[in-house]
Amino acid sequence: MNRRQFGPIVGAFPTSTMFPALVRRSSAQDTVQFAGAVSWLAGEKMVVAPPSALPITVDLSQADLSQYSELMPGDWVIVTGTVSPERDRVIATSIQRGGS
Repeated sequence: MNRRQFGPIVGAFPTSTMFPALVRRSSAQDTVQFAGAVSWLAGEKMVVAPPSALPITVDLSQADLSQYSELMPGDWVIVTGTVSPERDRVIATSIQRGGS
């Protein structure tokens, strides 16, 4: 395994093994929900750090811009979405501000 292959595999492993412990599944087939603090936000990508867990990458391309346009690092959010087929991120359908 060369160095290029190693990074994505290592990065995907913790995320895919953490999702069962971090997320609450709804009755919809693949819908998940979790809460945490915004670590950073750029374009249509955000990283959220749940308490006592590894950060989760969030794809914002399916979320309404008005739900995340004013977020800043440190803001507490509740993310609802689906786990990507690659299991390396959550594709957000809803971002709600929440109190920590």
